[in-house]
Amino acid sequence: VVEQQRPHYLARFKYFASFAGENASPQARVRAILQTIAKAARSPEWKGCCYIRLATELAHYPGHPVRIMVAQANAAVAEWLCEHHVPLHLPDAQAIARQITLIMNGMIMTQMVMHDDEAAVHAVSLVKMLLPDELALAQAA
Repeated sequence: VVEQQRPHYLARFKYFASFAGENASPQARVRAILQTIAKAARSPEWKGCCYIRLATELAHYPGHPVRIMVAQANAAVAEWLCEHHVPLHLPDAQAIARQITLIMNGMIMTQMVMHDDEAAVHAVSLVKMLLPDELALAQAA
């Protein structure tokens, strides 16, 4: 299952980001990802993220091949975020991309465990702290 889902994992995030529009700011694209996940989580059929579920099940087996694949998939998402959604002039763009990945995973886990509709609102607020909007960037220049 994990190996079958691997090519689709990053593609799904890219697709969700596209909902913000072609010329959207990095913050708007990440917000689109979070809001799309939150919308899916409201469905009774939503089971969460298979990668997060499997990694949780295998928490006591750090070298397990599935955990390694999950870590690689998350690293690919963080790399994609860094390359396409975090303005490179921000200090430590790679760390910001990893933090956004952490926020997304935390939101998914919160949705899975607590069925908290506010999780996306809180996640978006955190992303706003990490990624200034385009107006703020223009005013700072």
